[in-house]
Amino acid sequence: MMTQMLLLAMTMSITAVAGPVLYTIGGDANGVPNQLVRIDTDAQSYSTVGTLGSGSTSYAGGIQALSATDFAGFENDANGQASIAFYSVSALLTALPVGVFQPGGLVFEPVSQSLYWIENLATGDWQLTAQTVPVLLRTGESGNGLTFDPVAQHLYAIVNDAVGNSRLLGIDPLTATVTSDVALGTGFYGGVAWDPGTNRFYMIQSGTQGEGTLYSYVPGDPSGPSALFSIGNQGFQFAALTVGVDETGVPEPSSWQLIFTSLVFSITRSLAAQPHQAAEERKARGHGVKK
Repeated sequence: MMTQMLLLAMTMSITAVAGPVLYTIGGDANGVPNQLVRIDTDAQSYSTVGTLGSGSTSYAGGIQALSATDFAGFENDANGQASIAFYSVSALLTALPVGVFQPGGLVFEPVSQSLYWIENLATGDWQLTAQTVPVLLRTGESGNGLTFDPVAQHLYAIVNDAVGNSRLLGIDPLTATVTSDVALGTGFYGGVAWDPGTNRFYMIQSGTQGEGTLYSYVPGDPSGPSALFSIGNQGFQFAALTVGVDETGVPEPSSWQLIFTSLVFSITRSLAAQPHQAAEERKARGHGVKK
């Protein structure tokens, strides 16, 4: 019997899948979301890696690991201008303005090689945008996290209603339709990340006093998300959570950087074309009136 128990323990230790290392954005002593925080799910520990930017700029609204040290996310100024930022802890590499809104998530979808993000609008609604083109509008709720499952080839967004009831929506990026809707509980404002290694979602629940709790959720589990451990009191309400690239190993960091470089040019061209397109439309409408 003892031998069988030892063999079982050895088998379990060999087949056990290591949990991921996650990264999120926390607030500093003044509540500014500019702290890059590393979360080790196996060790159930967390630590602040460093302060992003000058110390007064917000980096809330999404984060995507590009390599072990490089990330993409949002930079937000005092006027509500949101920019997609590429940064490391030591330096801001570039920031590309994309609009005036409160970002609620950012992820790269490799099937169509599109960058998706959530725009929370002044109307109290949110929209899913793919490289500056809105593809899905949802009313009466806010978007607070975005991730992608490469096997299911679906996007997943966390949304909250006005009183903080949270749901996980599955979205088909090819048709921009909601294909699943799962109730999570309340207060999940801190972002969501899909980990292909453990086949589960990780998400952050935000407390009323700024405390954050890491949860995991296995798709189809009728009991819903399970609390794992506290990650401190840094106001984790910033819709930003990602699995570290060095943990998953896929894709290679160099591939991420090449992809995001091409996306920068793609978005730049799209934004540059918008004023010209608007002028052409006004010109066409003007000709129509004259006729």
